[in-house]
Amino acid sequence: MNQRFQKYILLLLFFASVCSLQAQTVIEGVQKASLMKSITEKTLGIKTLQRHFTQTKVSSLLADPVVAKGEMTYKSPQTLRWEYLTPNQFLFVLQGDSVITQSSKGKSVSNVKDNRMMKGISSMIMGCVSGKKLFDEKLFSVTMLDEGSSYVAQMTPKRKDMKRMFNQITFKFDKKSYVINAIVINERSGDMTTIVFN
Repeated sequence: MNQRFQKYILLLLFFASVCSLQAQTVIEGVQKASLMKSITEKTLGIKTLQRHFTQTKVSSLLADPVVAKGEMTYKSPQTLRWEYLTPNQFLFVLQGDSVITQSSKGKSVSNVKDNRMMKGISSMIMGCVSGKKLFDEKLFSVTMLDEGSSYVAQMTPKRKDMKRMFNQITFKFDKKSYVINAIVINERSGDMTTIVFN
């Protein structure tokens, strides 16, 4: 996977605030399994979804956080379109096993089957929207939390290739609708990307 594509995959992944002041209660055992099943079933019922998002990246290499805005569109069963509109335009389309990216530098098409890590990341991206393999416990250790108005899924990678990139990926779901509200990606480098859906 080239560096430019890897950079945008990282930016895609993707949720909520880093320093939440709300109390969190760990959900375990039967309650955890039931909640994960309910979120998966509710998400699997989504046929189309369109949401605007604001993405903020904080890095020790940058003087100020980088803020980008865009739009995410999902169409069941296997199409996800992720488009950055500001400050730079960039398009990422995941359709089945095909990944299409387009920027001012041109267009490229690749196959997720050609790269094990890209396949895992693509599965996670699609999973957070479609519900398919969202809580894949072969790839991640999952901790579920109750955070007031949200349920939180903290996903810690198990595989070595993903551990090299991420410490943890956190998903926040609306407590009533189970629709994803935010994603927080904590990278191994210490960088953090937060995506909040409007």
